[in-house]
Amino acid sequence: MFIFSALFVYLSFKVNEASEALNYNGGSVLAMAGKSCVAVVVDTRLGVGNAVIGDVGCRVLECGDSSMLALRGLQADVETLLEEVDARLRLRWIQDGGIGPGPRSFIQPDKLSAMVSIMLYNSRLSTQGHYFLEPIIAGVKRNGEAYLCAQDPLGAQLRSKSYVVAGTAAHSLHGACEALYEPDLEPDALLDISLRCMTAGLNRDCLSGRKVAVYLLTHSNGPTVIERNLESSLL
Repeated sequence: MFIFSALFVYLSFKVNEASEALNYNGGSVLAMAGKSCVAVVVDTRLGVGNAVIGDVGCRVLECGDSSMLALRGLQADVETLLEEVDARLRLRWIQDGGIGPGPRSFIQPDKLSAMVSIMLYNSRLSTQGHYFLEPIIAGVKRNGEAYLCAQDPLGAQLRSKSYVVAGTAAHSLHGACEALYEPDLEPDALLDISLRCMTAGLNRDCLSGRKVAVYLLTHSNGPTVIERNLESSLL
């Protein structure tokens, strides 16, 4: 009985430790699917606990015209994984003979999701421990179908045809998205709904906010980046 009690206390401590590391720098991400398009909204707040140290947090890697990787979590791990994914894509491009417009132009969102999942799962065996972050992969497949996938720090995948969220404002974002989301939205309507959901979520979270960057990917065009200042009582 003592062994089970000690094991429960240890596991509870490790869960709390991981949660604190994930939320240490704050940040939230929302990705929403429309009709042959996806919108990714990322807040740029970079903090240390409740203190704000900047609003230029780097959390997104654009992978050509069809895929995007957005991360939230411990900022050091976020930047490390972004660089590792970029390096792997460049190496793959070189191995294929450097054919195409660029090293990140060839990968489809489902392939990018599988690669990130494998990298996160393999990190559990590292002597430095696994990454304290949560990735969201969004994109549009060649057939025009929107693709959304959220993952936990060990790479477990959660695919959705509507929306996915991550970050300290995740609970608030879920509620806003459930209330406002509609299927098969056109790009302009999707942009408006995703911003409204993000604003509602950030209004109820003090570890996310300030500016947001909105990435809109469509089947016919590459990603369009829009920066917005949000009006919020907690920004």
